[in-house]
Amino acid sequence: MTKNETAAELLDRVAREYRQQKDELEKGYADDLPPNSRTSGTQQRRRRFKPWTYDELKNTPKRPWRVGSHKAPLLIDKGLWATFGEWKSAKTFFKLEQEFCIAHGLDFLGQPTIQGNVAYVIAEGGKESAFDRVRALCDKHNIDERECFESGRFNLITSGVDLANPTRSDIGLNELLADLRPVKPVVVVLDTWMRMLQVSGGHSADPKIVAQALRGCDRIREELDCAVDVVAHVGLREQWRMAGMADFEGVIDGATRCEKTGSGPSAIFTFQSVFQRHAEEGFTLRASLRPFEETAYLVGISERDTKANNLNPEHKKCFDILLELLKRNSPDEIDGVPVGAWRDAVKAAGLWSDDTPETWRKKWSRSKQAIEEAGLIDIMNDGNQVYLRF
Repeated sequence: MTKNETAAELLDRVAREYRQQKDELEKGYADDLPPNSRTSGTQQRRRRFKPWTYDELKNTPKRPWRVGSHKAPLLIDKGLWATFGEWKSAKTFFKLEQEFCIAHGLDFLGQPTIQGNVAYVIAEGGKESAFDRVRALCDKHNIDERECFESGRFNLITSGVDLANPTRSDIGLNELLADLRPVKPVVVVLDTWMRMLQVSGGHSADPKIVAQALRGCDRIREELDCAVDVVAHVGLREQWRMAGMADFEGVIDGATRCEKTGSGPSAIFTFQSVFQRHAEEGFTLRASLRPFEETAYLVGISERDTKANNLNPEHKKCFDILLELLKRNSPDEIDGVPVGAWRDAVKAAGLWSDDTPETWRKKWSRSKQAIEEAGLIDIMNDGNQVYLRF
């Protein structure tokens, strides 16, 4: 009882505090329940620390992959994910298209998705740039632009979120949750992690703010029953891990590392599954950027194309001739073709036509060897038959 508090006021205050604590506890009981075990309203909820029974565990459904699969882990349902890489490594291009494909039930760079509404919170680059990038995706996937933004499937938000101070009136987490509950997103993307930490009043080296921001991510997952994917830069010294999350591999369900090789229009972007809790690591997608008006979108490329693009122009020409020969003589690419037929096709194409026979043979031999060492072909049957390597 405070100094000027009556007994009735004391009882009223204690009752209010008890109801508040009870509500908070009951809310927490359901956080770890399978979706079909949760209850609402005044129904009893499962206590958080109550031991699981055999039947409860047996009947708990496995979490599906929202994007990809166990062999191609790109985003697990209701998990905490990270997409990270150096500056200009196509992180946002990758994530925008992934969420776009989830929203519209489209394959993402050849991998399946499970359709659902998404919310993309982007705090870098401005709404104009984000709008242009999504328009490019509409063009790529033949989706009406107005329908994309007004259907409620793809929800673009261009403001940072204070994850550490949820009650902040303008950009606190409570504001975001209130606006997203009607949306019912299956994924919320926070792009970038650094901007979210700055809006939260801290930085990547501030462990207190980082811990509070992570709790904010967990709250988004719990209250919206969705996955959260944070887009992050890498550290200056530790470029294999994201900045602003100590021991993050112990916190997340998985991650995608983005890397760039080369520069300009010929640059190749690699997206590799790493730090996987529920699947094996190492699955890799490769893509290049195709210009669209003042922006671009990703176009997937195979591992074979990546290796072929790394050949020098003459060797690449020889390989392209082999591919054309295979299309004519072995459409399924299984039977291969005689090395002699490949050599004759290279001659017929006029490659090194001004060289002497001896020089021509040396260049042909070097090209053949370079293509084999690049892992593109296998030469078998005593050197008489060439096969594409898969």
